[in-house]
Amino acid sequence: MVTFTREVRKMVKLIRWAAANEILPRFGNVEAVTKGNYKYPNLVTAADIESSKSILDIIQRQFPGSYSEEHLNPTRFDYDLLWQLDTVDGTYDFSKGKKEGYATMGALLQRQPNGTYASVASIVYVPGADRMWYSDGKDVIFEDQGIITPIPEQKLEKLLCGMKWYEENNTLKDFYYTLGESLGLEVEIVPTGASGSTVDALLNGRIHVCASNIPNSKDWDAAPADALLRGLGGYICSTKDEDFTFNQKNFPGYDEPFLLDGYVMSIEIPREKVKEAIPENFMKMDSF
Repeated sequence: MVTFTREVRKMVKLIRWAAANEILPRFGNVEAVTKGNYKYPNLVTAADIESSKSILDIIQRQFPGSYSEEHLNPTRFDYDLLWQLDTVDGTYDFSKGKKEGYATMGALLQRQPNGTYASVASIVYVPGADRMWYSDGKDVIFEDQGIITPIPEQKLEKLLCGMKWYEENNTLKDFYYTLGESLGLEVEIVPTGASGSTVDALLNGRIHVCASNIPNSKDWDAAPADALLRGLGGYICSTKDEDFTFNQKNFPGYDEPFLLDGYVMSIEIPREKVKEAIPENFMKMDSF
């Protein structure tokens, strides 16, 4: 098994440095502006931009194809190994003062024989809580306050389901209750933050499953989760039960690569049970 321990350790240091110098000092003291023409909150701040620049200025010396949400790289399809970053995943939460609602994420992407890219290592860091998860392609490591800590044991006494704290989504709730009924478990809806924050909640056992049926997720929302969840026997897949590939081209008419079929992620809940519980017309395409 190929591992990427050196590459991950270097990125861990860069992410911690960028969070300490460019992200955390701006928390609660930054202006968010709207970008794009989407129907959902799509914001950017100086924290997003400056942290992205800081990391890319260094990492592109070794991996020239590397890029971020704020700095897409037109040469990213020319390289076999590159870093994909979302330095402030959850800018809306960041701008609203939700200290555990946003995360800094990175995925190391490797070109596969069929030309697609796979997430072979990744990092999810919640700066507001100083919790970090990373995978080198073999082992998953959890650091709490900078100290390597045993990964919390999953307890499936009832089905804890993640939903963004600002979201009113009855279709998603119905899916969760259907899933709970099929598993014979009581359902509790747990407010979560953005994608990285939700991955942290899933790995911590604060939730057992999370789905998104609004097509506003993007390539970099799923790639960091993929390597981490697979490392613990879990998964992230589309709501059509399809595995993701990464480093996608931008969606036509927009400037970013969207995942129009949403996603579902879990460690404990079998994919076949999730697939059975997803109703027709699950995706809320009118929100795109």
